[in-house]
Amino acid sequence: MGELTKLRDRLDAEDPQVADWPTLDPAARIGLVGELYDMVEGETEADPVGIVIAFLAAYGNLVGDSPTYMIEATPHHAVIFAVNVGETAKSRKGQARDIALRATRPSDTTWADRIVGGHASGEAIIADLGPNADGHPPDPRLFVVEREFSRLLKAADRPANILSDTIRNLWDGTTVANRRASGAIVAKRHHVSIVGETTREDLARTLSDTDAVNGFGNRFLWVMVRRQDLIPLGGNLTPPVFNQFAKKVNRAAKGARQIGDMDFDAAGEQRYIDWYRDGNRGTKHGLWAAVTARDEPYVLRLAMIYALCDGLAVITERHVNAAIAVWDYCDASARLIFGDRSGDRDVDKLHTHLAAVGHNGLDGRGLDRLFAGNSTRAAATRERAVALGIAVETKQQGERGAPRRILYAPEYAPDQGRETSDE
Repeated sequence: MGELTKLRDRLDAEDPQVADWPTLDPAARIGLVGELYDMVEGETEADPVGIVIAFLAAYGNLVGDSPTYMIEATPHHAVIFAVNVGETAKSRKGQARDIALRATRPSDTTWADRIVGGHASGEAIIADLGPNADGHPPDPRLFVVEREFSRLLKAADRPANILSDTIRNLWDGTTVANRRASGAIVAKRHHVSIVGETTREDLARTLSDTDAVNGFGNRFLWVMVRRQDLIPLGGNLTPPVFNQFAKKVNRAAKGARQIGDMDFDAAGEQRYIDWYRDGNRGTKHGLWAAVTARDEPYVLRLAMIYALCDGLAVITERHVNAAIAVWDYCDASARLIFGDRSGDRDVDKLHTHLAAVGHNGLDGRGLDRLFAGNSTRAAATRERAVALGIAVETKQQGERGAPRRILYAPEYAPDQGRETSDE
């Protein structure tokens, strides 16, 4: 067996393939994003999708807070939070982030000083937004890189930690403050973007159901990434290649910084409205629904960044299509990551058990036993699971007495609405 074959066998073992892994629609590969995708594809082990989404976050932060789209009284800026999620620790998440930063950092040396990480509290992020040593307001841009996103989640779960509230306010663009006896740090103007990295296992262990459903989780784009190739000595991503691309980024960003109010052109507006009003984006439940609840503002912000990559104040139809393509990838990723969790421990316990019993289903007595004889808890869990679509209930009519109510996981349920008879 050749060395490359051995390497590929090891890759398959370390980073398993998933049958319904999301794919990025080619509509996302336009402008600078398209050039970057083509530049890195086949030249790195990192996932090109992880690279371009980290680049979108970085570019939006690089441009700053001048470009604005107003929805009624709410301003939206080119701010996105994204987490690259790998199946394993060897999914090349950090490599994706490094490439995205290398493609943007040379274009603005002052911005390089605003790339920070390693925060353990909301107070630490607010401190980075506080006054300089001379008392002057700092650059409002802050690009937060959290290489161990699970560590950030653990910090957010500590009592009295304001990290979760701070992150939500940073995404919203509202004032963040750390008030203490020695004095307050208040940041009314800020432009903070976040890119994190974690594995699916760590995320399941550290993202609490509360944070998933309370608005923290849906302020992030969740991006499944995986190792794409085996290139032991790296590909053809040399300094001249990066420098040439960075010059294009610099020219576009300089023009974008001069932009204030942004708007759609007629075709772009109609495309966004049609997508916004489309009620057929799929039925969701549980944590998947919770963490993807900001689809409309996220598509808007992504479309803004795509337009800014072209140095334009006008959002066109192609920018909206590109944004939708990115969102669809992140939505499909979130389904892989969170789709089997409801945010309710009892419902998740029932879901796991129904998957185990398969076509046999679970009757009322079995349900009561599952919850240690607590029939009230069992009945409430049944009701929630059916309402969420996590369980399907059928009735089986016996020879005498009331029909038996049987619960199934949806994939094992018999035909809905049909009564079956016991043998």
